[in-house]
Amino acid sequence: MEKVFTRKLLSNAKQIHSGETSLIYQMPDGDLLKVFSPLYLYILNGASIEMAPKILEADKRIHRPEIVVPKRAAISDFWQVEGYTMDKVDGVGILQQLLKMSKSGVRDLTEIANLYKKIEDVVKESPNIVFPDLCTLSNILVTRDNDIRLIDYDGLQIDNYKAVCVSSNVTGENPRGNYQLTTKNSKYFKDGFFSKNLDKKSLMYIYLYFVFGSWFSAFLENGISMEEKIYARGNVVDILGLTDEKELLEKLDTMVFSENYDNQYLEDTVFHIAENYTLERIPGFPSRVGHPTLNRLVKKR
Repeated sequence: MEKVFTRKLLSNAKQIHSGETSLIYQMPDGDLLKVFSPLYLYILNGASIEMAPKILEADKRIHRPEIVVPKRAAISDFWQVEGYTMDKVDGVGILQQLLKMSKSGVRDLTEIANLYKKIEDVVKESPNIVFPDLCTLSNILVTRDNDIRLIDYDGLQIDNYKAVCVSSNVTGENPRGNYQLTTKNSKYFKDGFFSKNLDKKSLMYIYLYFVFGSWFSAFLENGISMEEKIYARGNVVDILGLTDEKELLEKLDTMVFSENYDNQYLEDTVFHIAENYTLERIPGFPSRVGHPTLNRLVKKR
């Protein structure tokens, strides 16, 4: 892989995004440049993680076209790899795509199943990769042809190359008290490496978000939120229309409440739900700023 001084790449670049761990620039040739922040480099150094070989060997490690990989390594004046260039995806974020999919304010379950399955296929068919930050959703893009693209290559765990960031959406405290942070449980994190169980948990959360909206955490917690505790979990299952979906409930209970069994992919469960249910909004459901009311499943007649 070609190495280019960052200062040279920045000479005609335009900054388009500023985050805690990186800055993103638009290059004149159409590519994007990602430059790691001093904080991110400090975290990597503290964790004894070398980013250079992970970036330089990208084309040898990744064999899925859906995963956007580095094209050129950006190096400092001290020859330290501090970023990379990559293709710019011609598409929209997954959340924007969900808005486009909504019909009369409610999403179509078949469209949701098809979109979810594309994400699951990439994750499932990449056994040497764990996507710790997948559940953040901002790293999932949809092209004009409705194909999936996963960005944030440096955040992936690939073979023996570790990752340091994990989505807070999958590391919350479990209300039953004995199973708290994902990174403290060997089912998900052991000897410095995440397992594919984490990906399966992330995928479950993503599907629930797609279906039920931003209140999806109600299904996982002992109440609508940890703070409000409006309903007991059993009542939430009834409210969401999931009472008869034993297979989904078993898969969810395994990943959320069990330390002894491996998680499962949803696979055809999502198409079974699409075939047998429609979605509707729950009238009068309590709302909060920036969050839509909750959806529920209704059996087709």
